[in-house]
Amino acid sequence: MDYKIIVRTHKREKLAAHMTLRVLAEQTDIDLEKCLYLNINSDEIPAYEKVLRNVPHAGVISCQKKGGHHSINTTTDFFPEGERLVFMDDDTMKMWEWHHGTTAAKSTRQMQCLGRYLTDAFQTLEAGHAKAFHMYCMPNAFYKKGKPFKEVRPHLLG
Repeated sequence: MDYKIIVRTHKREKLAAHMTLRVLAEQTDIDLEKCLYLNINSDEIPAYEKVLRNVPHAGVISCQKKGGHHSINTTTDFFPEGERLVFMDDDTMKMWEWHHGTTAAKSTRQMQCLGRYLTDAFQTLEAGHAKAFHMYCMPNAFYKKGKPFKEVRPHLLG
């Protein structure tokens, strides 16, 4: 399944490299050279060039205006209608995967299969079971205890 991962970042090239881009590089089932795009304000691109030399990615989306909503609008205008898009912030420290461990402390593990989760999420959307999805990247075994693999909260994104 094709999708694009867009990391929105603003004046945090080193943070993005040590956090979100590192986390994405740890995923074993995603080809970042085909799906990873960074949305960067046009005047900040030179500051990011050094970081991006070491990061496999498909491209950079240059945003002319500052502000989160402008970066989202620029991205949605960049891709054709119907493209599957996943937005990520630049400060994701780790991503956690729920599994049935023997204790609450052993019920999460660091994720290395984000592609599988994204494919499942988009299949859920296409089946009409939700209109949007959100991935919360914090380990919370107490909250997940006794819940199914995924939780769907249908809502519209503005």
